[in-house]
Amino acid sequence: MPIYSGVSQGALDAKFNSVCTSLSRVWLQQGFAMYNSTLISDIARVETGNRKALVQQKLIINASNYKIVGLTDPTEYTKNPPKIIAECGYSRVDLFAIDWGDLEDDDSKMSTLASIPELGGSPALVPLTESLRVLANNKVTLYDDKPLFDATHNIDPFGGAGTGSNIISQALTGDGWNKALQQIITRKDPGSKNNKPQLPNGSLNGRNLTILCGHVGVASALVKIFDPASQWATQVEAGISAASESRRVYTQATIQLVPEMAAIGNDSNVIADPATYCYIMVNNTPNRGLFCRIPDLPTVSEPERIADKHMTRRKGFQTFGIEPSWPWALYKWNFT
Repeated sequence: MPIYSGVSQGALDAKFNSVCTSLSRVWLQQGFAMYNSTLISDIARVETGNRKALVQQKLIINASNYKIVGLTDPTEYTKNPPKIIAECGYSRVDLFAIDWGDLEDDDSKMSTLASIPELGGSPALVPLTESLRVLANNKVTLYDDKPLFDATHNIDPFGGAGTGSNIISQALTGDGWNKALQQIITRKDPGSKNNKPQLPNGSLNGRNLTILCGHVGVASALVKIFDPASQWATQVEAGISAASESRRVYTQATIQLVPEMAAIGNDSNVIADPATYCYIMVNNTPNRGLFCRIPDLPTVSEPERIADKHMTRRKGFQTFGIEPSWPWALYKWNFT
C-alpha cells in the first residue's frame, strides 16, 4: 500500500544555516562596540581593527625638569623620551563548533537551534578570561622588564628615580584601605624628580577607582568599610555581624564582583583563593594595565560538510591578543 509521511527535515536544516548566519550578522552590526560595555574596556587598552602582525604601545614621559627663569632668559625645554611598554601580536581563537546531524531526530535539532543564540556572548568572554589569566600569571611587562605586580617597579623606566610597588599588603579593614589608598595616591609618575614630584592620583574617586573582587565576602566587607552607617552598623539579627568600622573612609571606590577570579588560574592551573586578595584599577588616564588587540570581528564560518558522518559543522572564531602594559594602572591588594 502507499506510505505517506510528513517531511520536516529540509525546513529545520535551512533554519540551522539561517540562525548561524544571523549570529554573524548581529556581530557585524554591533561591530567592535560590543566590547565597550564589558570589563575588558576598563582593565585593558583595546585596539580594534588593526591587522598588523605586531603593535607597540609607547609611553611619553613628562620629565619634571621644569625651570623657573627670568622673563627674557633663553628658553630651554626638557625632552619627553618615549618608552615602549607593550608589544602585542594576535592569534585565532576558536570559540565553538556546532555539529548538525542530518539524521538526528527533530527534537534534538530543535534543541540545537534554541541553544545557538546563547553563543552570542562568547566573544565577550574571551577577553575577560584571558585578561584574568594574564594577571594570574603575573607576566613580565616591557615597562621595566619586571612582573606586572612587583614591589620594586622603577618609578621611571629609564631609572634614576627610585622604585615603587603596585603590591599592597594590608588587612581588609578601614585602616587597611586607608593605607592602601595612601600608597596609591602618593605614587610618583615617571619623570618625577626628588624635588619635583608628580603625584597623579590625588583626585581618585568611585568613577576612576575600581576594586575587582572574586569573592562575595570580600565585596561585602568593602561595602561595610565604605558605608558603615547604612550597612550593618549595628547587629540587627542573629548571624549578621555588625560592621567593623564606625566612620566613612576618605575615598570610596566602585566595587565590581568578578566571579571568574575564583575559577581562572595561571598556566599551571593554580587558582589563588579569591578571599585573600583583590585587584584595584586606577583609570584616571587613558593607560590601562593591559594592552589588548581584537583585529577582527567574530564570525561563523560557512557550512563544512562531514560526509562520512552525515553531518554539517559551523565554527565560530575571532582573533585576539593581550599583554601586560602599564603597571601603575593595576594594584594587587593581598589581605594580611
